[in-house]
Formats: sequence, structure tokens, C-alpha cells
Amino acid sequence: MLVKKGTRLAHKRWVVKPISEKKSYQHLSTLLAKVLERCETGNAVAEPLPVVLPCNIAS
Repeated sequence: MLVKKGTRLAHKRWVVKPISEKKSYQHLSTLLAKVLERCETGNAVAEPLPVVLPCNIAS
């Protein structure tokens, strides 16, 4: 690592932030139902559908 003379290296630290929202798993039942529906019909190719995820789920 190249550092100019007279500069200090800043040590990176991890900052842990509390989760302010409770996790929601309500979207999983709908997702599982659609997966099972595709399996039952024998449809091997699934078209991606737009999904609105809860705000605490990263996209």
C-alpha cells in the first residue's frame, strides 16, 4: 500500500447497528406455493415475476 509521507492510516472498524425492524417471513408462504404449483404442473421453465419484498429484505 502506498501512503504519502505525513499521513496516517485510518484503521477500519466494523460498526454493528441494531436491526430496527422485525424480520417478516410472510412472503415465503406465497413463494413456496408458487414453487409447488410450478412443480405440480411439470413446468420446468419458470418466468421471473416482479416481487415486492418487505423493506427489511435486501434485493
